[in-house]
Amino acid sequence: MSKIYIILSTGLMLLTFICTGCSEEESTAPPTDSNAVSIQNNSFNPGSRTVAAGTTIKWTNNDGITHTVTSGSPGNETGVFDSGNIAPGQTYEFTFSTAGTFNYFCKIHPGMTAQVVVQ
Repeated sequence: MSKIYIILSTGLMLLTFICTGCSEEESTAPPTDSNAVSIQNNSFNPGSRTVAAGTTIKWTNNDGITHTVTSGSPGNETGVFDSGNIAPGQTYEFTFSTAGTFNYFCKIHPGMTAQVVVQ
């Protein structure tokens, strides 16, 4: 009886270790690059970024749907930058050359808003 118990216990432990490595986890952590913004779950992450003049920000669409990165606010576009449609997996970059606070939003999903503060 004890041999069967040892064999079954060992098999169960082995199966547990094998299955632990099989699962994939989706990360929703903010980007580690200080000049990166992730578009995910219908939001910009982080929602506010402070950078020095001359910094290039890179937005990456990690969502499953198309978004835009458009300067201003819904109904009040400023024309400073506009990505056009960013498909899932695609990126958009913009270099901020002057100081100021730059609000932006998604034209497709106007509830998505964020800002870049340039010092």
